[in-house]
Amino acid sequence: MRNEQFEETVLLRECTGLLRSLLPGSWDIEAQQEPRRVGFGGTDGGGRVVRPDAIVTITPPAGEPLKLVTEVKRSVGGQLLSQVANQVSHYASMAGGEPALFAEYIPPSVRGRLEELGINSVDTTGWVRIVSSYPAILMTHPGATRAPWVRDETIQRLTGPSTSRVLRQLITSDAPLGVRELALACSVSPGTVAKLLPTLTREGIITRTPRGGIQSIHRRELIYRWAQDYSFLSGNRHPLSLLDPRGPEHALTMLHGREDVLLSGVHAGRALLPEGTTAVVPAKRVLAYTADPLLLAEDLGLRRGERARANVLLAAPMDGRLMEEGWVSPRTELRLAPTGQVLVDLQSSGGREADLAHQVMERLPDDGRPWISGETGTSWRFK
Repeated sequence: MRNEQFEETVLLRECTGLLRSLLPGSWDIEAQQEPRRVGFGGTDGGGRVVRPDAIVTITPPAGEPLKLVTEVKRSVGGQLLSQVANQVSHYASMAGGEPALFAEYIPPSVRGRLEELGINSVDTTGWVRIVSSYPAILMTHPGATRAPWVRDETIQRLTGPSTSRVLRQLITSDAPLGVRELALACSVSPGTVAKLLPTLTREGIITRTPRGGIQSIHRRELIYRWAQDYSFLSGNRHPLSLLDPRGPEHALTMLHGREDVLLSGVHAGRALLPEGTTAVVPAKRVLAYTADPLLLAEDLGLRRGERARANVLLAAPMDGRLMEEGWVSPRTELRLAPTGQVLVDLQSSGGREADLAHQVMERLPDDGRPWISGETGTSWRFK
């Protein structure tokens, strides 16, 4: 329940932040999560008070405010859509506001159904439809054409939280290795591992024992293949392209010593090189993971910017366990993402950043040994 509430909080902030960026500067927007009005929506069968997830109020410089009575869901569809639609419409009629749904992604069919039902909608990929007769407001904005994440069912693609966790574990594991042993090490089901291994075998990333275990692991090929399906912006949650007017080094200084941030990208890649080694690419932007990118951006005073001009990229990891796998580089005192994650972030970026991934991997063994601490001549380690 606490994880669900945390997700709703993050989604609410992300969607509210999107609306704020689309409104004129003289307008105001405020979100009140779980409004504590007793009996707001009535009671459920157990006598517990039920109420909407949030009230989002949009206030123009003159005139009446628009009250969006809002349900916040990661995704909706099928029977859940009908349930949520009836629920939020009921709440809105009681509160004297307009019904709205905020979600991580709302597919076209659901957006069409919500429009038919007169329910406003906002999702974190950019889709916005806010319509009100009084006050007179019409806001529309396009978003992504498809969901920005790939579910674990498409196991032939190297994406998704469980798959990424297994790939990170393979980079640090020694072969031979059994299916159950690997599953236990990365806290996923043996079935998930069993579905993934045929893909890795077919791609030449691993070889199998006669009994189905893992005989050998080709780690560079793993990074190269992983990067074909993955990218930082599409492979994680709530990505933000931001601008620090004082430059990326200022943003890096602000992140120094924070426990809630893991650095990746060029700054992390440069920290993985042996001391005194010149990196093949300059550090022109900061790339980092955090549980709540919007909150961190607000805390640092960063502004939203176009992706091409952004010098700070933030995202919440698709796999929340990633935040527990960070480590501090003794040489730079920066808190880094697991090194396998850093390498795939660099490799998937292409261009000079991929060259930096290659520069780091050139200093790692390619004879079947796991990539471990000290392989590049520094004190960093894989997690």
